Amino acid sequence: DAVKGFIDAYNKTMSKVDEVTASGADLARETSLNSLKNTLRNYANGSNTTNGGVYKLLSEIGISTGQADKNNLSSDITTLEFDEDKFLKALEENPESVEAILAGENGIFNMMENTVEQSLKANVGFFDVKQSTLDSDITKMEQKIKKQNAKIETYRAQLEAKFYAMEQSIAQMQQNYSSFLA
Repeated sequence: DAVKGFIDAYNKTMSKVDEVTASGADLARETSLNSLKNTLRNYANGSNTTNGGVYKLLSEIGISTGQADKNNLSSDITTLEFDEDKFLKALEENPESVEAILAGENGIFNMMENTVEQSLKANVGFFDVKQSTLDSDITKMEQKIKKQNAKIETYRAQLEAKFYAMEQSIAQMQQNYSSFLA
């Protein structure tokens, strides 16, 4: 049940990240978030040779992205599938190795957890760094707006002064014209 829960949570997370980083979405082209997503996918799909167990791939214990066959020529690498029979067989044959690849010191779950925790860390994590960057961008934009508003006000004052001078000139010309006619 825990493995099924992990796979469901992983699939939901990857689906949500894909949704928010898709072209035209709010976080499209966010390289840090895409990098985090790709790192987690690499852990799920890659070989783990440092766990000390017999199993080096999640697919060896029934967790995979699915297999291409004559009916399905391309497997979906964005979601994980669970082959419970294969998992139970691997667990029965070598429970220590299953534990090592999943939850051992260098297990997939620990590596994923550490990666996510690093991305959430204050001051250096993805979200804090992104928040700082956006706050800085907002401050810069507010300063630009203030400068542009000041320029607009200066230009407006210049135009008003020119308009006032023009109206005085027109009034003077009308007065001269009236004097001329009289």
